[in-house]
This record gives sequence, structure tokens and C-alpha cells, in this order.
Amino acid sequence: MQKDDLYAKQKDFIKRFQNTGDIKIVFQLMEDYKGMIIKISKTMQQRFRSSPLTYEDYFQFLIYRFIERTKKYNLDSQMKYPNYIQTFLIMDITNYARKFLTHSHRMMNYSSLQNYEDSTYFFEENLKITFDDINYNSLTNKQKDLFLEILKNEGSVKKTSKKLKIPEKTIYRHRKEIIRKLNKDNGVD
Repeated sequence: MQKDDLYAKQKDFIKRFQNTGDIKIVFQLMEDYKGMIIKISKTMQQRFRSSPLTYEDYFQFLIYRFIERTKKYNLDSQMKYPNYIQTFLIMDITNYARKFLTHSHRMMNYSSLQNYEDSTYFFEENLKITFDDINYNSLTNKQKDLFLEILKNEGSVKKTSKKLKIPEKTIYRHRKEIIRKLNKDNGVD
């Protein structure tokens, strides 16, 4: 198949997906990019070795972002879809992986974010957080609830603030105290 035919086929898939929202269409399109998604996932796993994320976490996140980026793609754009999807997937996954390495997100390392009930592509709906190995007794109930909400929102203060309808500054203050307590209780210096 020639490149022009391939781009025309992909453009047709994108247009149908954007008009109907049928997820099966984007999975057909994804077949052309499966190798790229696997390669990016493996690269991220090697690049961010100290991250608590696994290959499966990167793969799931890339599938999710592939769908979201395809939904937002402008068919009249100067940038061709293959360049667009690769560029933005690498940017999205790099930003996501860095969240788990920064000092302000160290509390993410305390939770097990890899417990998915099945092999579905949408991991947010199936996210289960366990505290089996964490000593979090010194946290108040309010802090425990906030901690869970921050974890559910991938450490995003902005998302947590919108969901809980409290100022970001308040969340930052509580998050700092939560991290201090968790570090102290779990022997992290």
C-alpha cells in the first residue's frame, strides 16, 4: 500500500471516529501504530527505571492518550497524523512518567497503582489503590481522603482542586504535610 493510500485510509478512520465516537474504529487505526506504542513503552520503561511504573502502565497510558489525541486531531492540520501522534504521545508519556519521579510526587511510590481488574484499555475506571505496606496511621481521615483523591488524579493538584472544589493552595499545603508524615512513618529520609 502506498503512503498516500495509507494516509487516506487513516484520515477516513479518524473522521469516522470523531463523528461517531465508536471506539472500535480507533482500535482499527491503532493496529497501524501498535509497534510504535510498544517501542515507546519499552523506551520509557528503560529511561525511567527508578519509577514505580511498569511497561504495562506505560502501554495502558499510551493507549488512552492515543484515543484522546486522535479525538482532538485536526484533519485540516499541516502536520500529518503519523508525525502528530508520535510527537504528542512521546510528550504525554514523558510528562506522565516524570510525575512519579519529582519530589512533590514521592507519595505515589507508596501506593500500588498496578492493580487492574482486567486487561481493559481504560485504567482510570479500574484503578485500585492498596495500602498494605504503608504505615499511614498518623494521617487524619481528611488527609487520608485527600491522599486517595490525589492518587486517583495521578498526582494532579489542579484536577483534585476542581473535583473537591477547594483552592489549589490548600491542597499543596495538605500534600506537603501528608508527604512529611508518610516519610516519617515509613522511615524515608
